[in-house]
Amino acid sequence: MSQEDILIFLKRTPKQFYNIRTISNQTGINRFNTLKALNKLIEQREVRFKMESIEHRKVNRKLYSITQDKELIEEILNDFRDIKFNLGSQFNTDQLLNILILKELKKRQVKSHGSE
Repeated sequence: MSQEDILIFLKRTPKQFYNIRTISNQTGINRFNTLKALNKLIEQREVRFKMESIEHRKVNRKLYSITQDKELIEEILNDFRDIKFNLGSQFNTDQLLNILILKELKKRQVKSHGSE
């Protein structure tokens, strides 16, 4: 039983063909083991999703404790999600958030000085 074989199949196959029989036939893994592997993959994804949602709630709380400016918060959150999605866990959440906050504040400071 190889979760890697199943993951490769899932990445290459359109979603409408996701069923146990097709996955089993294409990967050469019997249906029972295919089902076990899929359940493990789902559990791993759920754990990762829960960790991501806890992290996002933490980020939201921190941002709202700093400012009530919804536009600023949205800009920072978008940057945060982009970086986290593309680079994964290479960055510490707090460090990344602090960098993005400073970047946004500096950008706004430059805009306000330019309009005077």
